Amino acid sequence: MSWLSPWRWLLGAATAAALMVGLLQLDKSRQAIGYDRAVVEYTTMALKAGQAARAREQALQAKVTKAQDDAKARETKLAADAAGARAATRGLRDDLAAIRSTLPGLADDAVRRYADASSIVFAECADRYSELATKADAIASERRALIEAWPR
Repeated sequence: MSWLSPWRWLLGAATAAALMVGLLQLDKSRQAIGYDRAVVEYTTMALKAGQAARAREQALQAKVTKAQDDAKARETKLAADAAGARAATRGLRDDLAAIRSTLPGLADDAVRRYADASSIVFAECADRYSELATKADAIASERRALIEAWPR
């Protein structure tokens, strides 16, 4: 066989073509490996970022929940304090009523009118101050809840 033989050329061309196809497949394989590595790296980073974001969100939600629970506890205490203030006011009102009932035998008509008027005014003032204190405490509690729940 001479080197000019067509079979030799065909065999050489087939070998060269097979070598080229093999090299192309090897290159594709290496590119696929690089792409797969990049996908894994990106997915890992995205997963870590998602987990960190969830952890931050859970921490913020825990702070909000704690602030809300604390606010509820403060509101309960404020309601109890307001009930105590109302009970004290009723006690004072009863004391004033008792004093008012003893005044007719002790003093003249002007003293009775003065005592009646002053006890009525005092009772109204006590009621209004109690309402004002309740509202102020509720506002302070709400303010504190908002401050504690605010992300830092």
